[in-house]
Amino acid sequence: MGKAKNKKTEKKITLIEKAENIPSNFKSSYLIFFIIFVALLLSFPTYKRNGIWKDDTGLWEDVVRKNPKNARGYNNLGVAYKKSRLIDQAFNEYQIAINLNSNYVDAYSNKGNIYQEKGLLEEAFREIQKL
Repeated sequence: MGKAKNKKTEKKITLIEKAENIPSNFKSSYLIFFIIFVALLLSFPTYKRNGIWKDDTGLWEDVVRKNPKNARGYNNLGVAYKKSRLIDQAFNEYQIAINLNSNYVDAYSNKGNIYQEKGLLEEAFREIQKL
């Protein structure tokens, strides 16, 4: 058993010695190749993520899909819907945000603003009073 162990040790030393004998410009070539490979590998997810971030609605829909308990995500999705004139959808998102976090002031304010824009001033006043 001692001889087998010595052979492995000799083999390791031999490989280390071989690695030391490789010219440095050859090592540099491998390093550059490796860096380019890693950069290309990481660029694909970045490119894919940019497609999601093309507009606010897509971004916040992705956020709430990945983290359904994120009140801020629902509120911001509501803001994006409101910018797109999807008022009823925005209202629903604000309500979800409030259900997730009953102390989330922005969601109450945004919901009150929708009531006010619809001419439902009593409801708007009630929402603002909850703040």
